[in-house]
Amino acid sequence: MDIATRENEAILIFDIKGELDAKAAPELKDRIMEKINQGFHRVLVNLSDITYLDSAGLGVLVSGLKIATRQNGDLRMWGLQEEVKNIFQLTRLNKVFQIFDTEEQALASYATA
Repeated sequence: MDIATRENEAILIFDIKGELDAKAAPELKDRIMEKINQGFHRVLVNLSDITYLDSAGLGVLVSGLKIATRQNGDLRMWGLQEEVKNIFQLTRLNKVFQIFDTEEQALASYATA
């Protein structure tokens, strides 16, 4: 898994590529926690290049949302592939997270928050 970060105003964007599984999840969790502790409370996760997601990957995203929420922030995502979108629907996590089709929609959602 490759993780890149970039900023758009006060929003931190994680661009993730590859498989978000038990092997890769701890690294992403550490990176999310580090950035939130540095003061980034609005986190946007780009999942458009995720080819596989398991329960450990879901757990990291839920954990990131909890951590951001405790800091009066939020974690949102965009670009879910069909298989990944199905996992969110089956686990009903699509009701917990704000999920968008495009980066533009996700960024715009912070402007109205």
